[in-house]
Amino acid sequence: MESNELYQLLEKIIFNEEGLDTLKSDILKLEKGTISSKQLREQFLKERIRMLEDITDFFPFYAGRLQHEISEQIVDTPSNSNTNILRQQIQEREELLELIGTKLHTLTEKFRLEPYLEKAQEIYNDAEKAMEEERYEEFIRLIYLYAEKYAKSVYISLFNSEPVEKNERYLTEMIKKIQDHLQHDFGIIDKIHRWRLVRNEIAHNHIKIDRKTALNAQKFFTTEFHRINCLNSEQQENL
Repeated sequence: MESNELYQLLEKIIFNEEGLDTLKSDILKLEKGTISSKQLREQFLKERIRMLEDITDFFPFYAGRLQHEISEQIVDTPSNSNTNILRQQIQEREELLELIGTKLHTLTEKFRLEPYLEKAQEIYNDAEKAMEEERYEEFIRLIYLYAEKYAKSVYISLFNSEPVEKNERYLTEMIKKIQDHLQHDFGIIDKIHRWRLVRNEIAHNHIKIDRKTALNAQKFFTTEFHRINCLNSEQQENL
């Protein structure tokens, strides 16, 4: 497959007419006020994910065709030195395609998880505002909700599916599965359980929370979930 042909095929994937028409239509809808900027952004992210997934699907086909073409050249080439050169070309191109595939997978995951991470960050910002305004009970509720949303994004990145929200132990159940997958015990299940009880006491018995308790919750959730994210990112890079 010649380079020009490859570029033409990639161009068709990247500049998909149906996807571009949808984006143009949504931009007009935004101008008319019939959709929000958030909806337009979601559509834009969907189109980028579609593009990356199509490219990822295309490269195995390209690699197979490329290897077939070079194999035919090997059959038609009597010289051992030329054969070795062609085999080296196959290996180099396969390594390049593998690298491209890995990078495309990483980009696809990034765009796919972005809405979940944005929601988690939005909740965290609300929690920080509650802390600044000394609404410590609301802070506990929000920081626990942030932890659930953040853990959900990690869960999706690992299992490629959304966890089922069965009961109030939803967060600890996700963490247990994440730990099993990463083969690492973070030692936080009992602490999460205690913070869940505090959250429930606030909701049902209207207990009051002081600043020291709120700061302890902030330190625990931000530190531990950052640690989970770092280990997950490290293992993803090593795949």
